[in-house]
Amino acid sequence: MSFRSIALSALLAAGFIVAPFSAQAAENKEMGLYVNLATKDTVKAGHAFAHALKLNERGHPIAFFLNGDAILIAVKNVPQTSFQEKSLQVWVKDVIAKGGKVIICSTCMALHNVMPGDLIDGVVPGSPEVVSEYLFDPNYQVISW
Repeated sequence: MSFRSIALSALLAAGFIVAPFSAQAAENKEMGLYVNLATKDTVKAGHAFAHALKLNERGHPIAFFLNGDAILIAVKNVPQTSFQEKSLQVWVKDVIAKGGKVIICSTCMALHNVMPGDLIDGVVPGSPEVVSEYLFDPNYQVISW
């Protein structure tokens, strides 16, 4: 193997080692997180709330869209399970208290016979206008549970 081949191989190997580190994006505190939550599963829903609130503590705005059976998390007087010693409803209230938005699927409300008065204070019934405000905002990233 010639010196040129060895040198070229070493440069390529160095590039593969360094590339992942240089490709990381810098954290932009203005970027928000739009969480699509479609389950009331305690671990999955709790993890979604905990993850979003940690990012909110770092300065990122957060918004949740509850759909499917996840809407039951935001309904008053529905028995709840707990994640990290807090009921899922307390997690919803924490999101709202920290300036986050919690939107609930209106179609899912109808399917579960939920009325607007049944919702935790601060939870907003969804509409295309309300949802698209976050879903199509280039300053929000979408994550789903």
